[in-house]
Amino acid sequence: MGTLLVNVLSSVLCHLSSVSDPAMRYRIIFNFTIPVLLSD
Repeated sequence: MGTLLVNVLSSVLCHLSSVSDPAMRYRIIFNFTIPVLLSD
């Protein structure tokens, strides 16, 4: 679980660094965190 979370966080950070629109940032965060929370 720990390594999966780290991989997800690094992916999110990588995506966020390339996105300038705040709304898209929130969408990306939700798209990554919701599945992780559900699969926990």
